[in-house]
Amino acid sequence: MSDRNQPIWPEEHGAEPEWWVNVRSTYEGNNTRLDLGGWGIGDEGAKALAERGLPSVPQLTYLNLGGGNDIGDEGARALAERGLPSVPQLTYLNLGYNDIGDEGAKALAERGLPSVPQLTHLDLASNVIGDEAAKALAERGLPSVPQLTYLDLGAGNCIGDEGAKALAERGLPSVPQLTYLNLCDNYIADEGAKALAERGLPSVPQLTNLRLGGNDIGSEGAKALAIALLTNQTSLQGFYDLHLCDYLEEMQLPRELAFKSNREILRTFRHMHTYGIDILPEWNGE
Repeated sequence: MSDRNQPIWPEEHGAEPEWWVNVRSTYEGNNTRLDLGGWGIGDEGAKALAERGLPSVPQLTYLNLGGGNDIGDEGARALAERGLPSVPQLTYLNLGYNDIGDEGAKALAERGLPSVPQLTHLDLASNVIGDEAAKALAERGLPSVPQLTYLDLGAGNCIGDEGAKALAERGLPSVPQLTYLNLCDNYIADEGAKALAERGLPSVPQLTNLRLGGNDIGSEGAKALAIALLTNQTSLQGFYDLHLCDYLEEMQLPRELAFKSNREILRTFRHMHTYGIDILPEWNGE
C-alpha cells in the first residue's frame, strides 16, 4: 500500500477525531467492514470520510453510518458524489437515524446508489425524507440496485401518498428480490396504501416482512392491503404494526377473528381463497 492511499485525516476539517482510528484499522487490515455507527461524525466527518477515507478502502462491502451520526444533506451529498463511487463492491449501507432530508436523499438516489449496484441492504430510517426524495429513490435509486433485499424508510420519515405511489409504481418493480420493507411512521394514507397494495406488493413476491404502522391508513387502505396479500399469494410472514382485526367489518370477515393475529387472519383469507370462497360478500357465518 502506498502512502498516497493511506486514509490521512484532512487538516482543513480540524483535529483528527477519535473515530478515524476505525478507518485506519480497516485500511491496515484490508477489512471489508467499516462500522462508524453512533459516533456523531456530522457533516464535516462525512465529508472527510468521502474525500480521504473511503477512497482508501475500495474493498469495503459493509458501511454503517447510522445510529445518530448527525449527518445532514451536505454530508449525504459528499458521500453520494465522492464516497460511494470509491466502494463499488458495497452490499450493506446504513444511514439510518441521521438528519438527511430530501436534498441529501435525492443525491444518494441519483449519484450514490448507481455507484454501488451490488447493494442488498439499504437503511434510511428516521431521517427527514419526504415525497420528493421518495420519488427520486423510486425513479433513479432503486433501479440502480436491483439485488436489494432490505429497504428501511420508516421510523419517522415524512413520506406521504405521493411518495408511496412512486415507490409502488416505479420503485418496488425494480427490486423484485425484496424481502423486508419498512414504511412505518410516515404520512401514508389510504391512497398510498392502495397503490402499495395494487401495484407495489405484486412486484415483490418474495416479501416476508412489511411494516406500515404509525401512518394514516384507514379502513379502505387496510382492506386493499389485506385483499392484495390474499390475491397475490405473497410470501409475507410478518405484517407488523397495522392490525387487520380492526377492519373485519370493512373486509366482511367474521367477528370471531377479532382477537386473532394478522398471521391468523391472513391464514383465514388464504383458506377461504383455496376453497373458492369470495371474501367480498357479507359473511354468513357458515
